[in-house]
Amino acid sequence: MAAGIIGLAVLAAGALGLYSRQKSLEREQQGLRISVTELNDRIRRGEKLTVVDLRHPLDVLAAPQLVPGAMPVGPLDLETCISQIPKDAEVVLYCTCPNEETSLHAYRKMKECGFGHVKVLTGGLPAWKLAKLPLQDLYPELEQQVRSRAQAS
Repeated sequence: MAAGIIGLAVLAAGALGLYSRQKSLEREQQGLRISVTELNDRIRRGEKLTVVDLRHPLDVLAAPQLVPGAMPVGPLDLETCISQIPKDAEVVLYCTCPNEETSLHAYRKMKECGFGHVKVLTGGLPAWKLAKLPLQDLYPELEQQVRSRAQAS
């Protein structure tokens, strides 16, 4: 009988610990993400943000549009470019990976380096485009040349 009670107590303690860890993870996840709507609102209000596009260079060339004001940094170049970002800056990271894998990796790296205000854009660039939010052409002069040639044909 006592062994059964002890077993139930151990089981309950394990379940409570698991529940506590899950709640802690949920609180952390809420703090590390920003929605496309919130980011767009903050950009429109002119808030000082450092938005980082973490797509691979070939992905950027294939779709040379960014969230307005974003700086393209290849995921392999993050460590080199991280020194150019002030540690107290509000940083928003985005990519096009399923589940924001590249952004989450960069988030952890920036936290390890002492950055205090880093968030990951929920859904990344695909969510931004799906919401039909404004995009900035990365190479506007190239875009203009392509359109001029297309009209001339």
